[in-house]
Amino acid sequence: MSDELRDFLLLADALEPVEPAEGLKSRLLASALSPQDRWAPFGDRIADLFDVAAATAREYLSRIADPAHWEAAIAEGIALVHLDGGPRVAHADVGFTRAAAGTSFPVHTHDGGETTLVLQGRYRDSDGSVVGPGTLVTMAPGSTHSFEVLSGDDLIFAVVVDGVRFHDPAIIAPD
Repeated sequence: MSDELRDFLLLADALEPVEPAEGLKSRLLASALSPQDRWAPFGDRIADLFDVAAATAREYLSRIADPAHWEAAIAEGIALVHLDGGPRVAHADVGFTRAAAGTSFPVHTHDGGETTLVLQGRYRDSDGSVVGPGTLVTMAPGSTHSFEVLSGDDLIFAVVVDGVRFHDPAIIAPD
């Protein structure tokens, strides 16, 4: 080993670790991958959650990057992409939800169950738990909660929900 390399390694070992900026990984991945490739690691899980073929899941994931597929919903900073699920979830609303960083998702009750898969961003649920990318969350019928999207990346999650009621009468659940 050269003296220069040894000195470099000693210097590197002496430095204090630095926590990367929040959202850095997501920003790096977004800049390095095409829209389809960025979400590809979630393909099998989306296929299972939505009860669709792998090719359909990949096509659905590609819609995340296309603003034309998103529609405003329930409150400022929240948007939805509606999709068709397979036979196992035909009774439910299926799609993607995006909520801007800092957005509060209003208090709501699940009439039926709900399963979400977080693809990007993080949120703090009203029970105090912090949920981030790759986490599958199941809400039981009759459960009530709200959440706050944390700073950094916008929250994007896949959702299968079988009926939801918002406590604020001004909010109408999306069709």
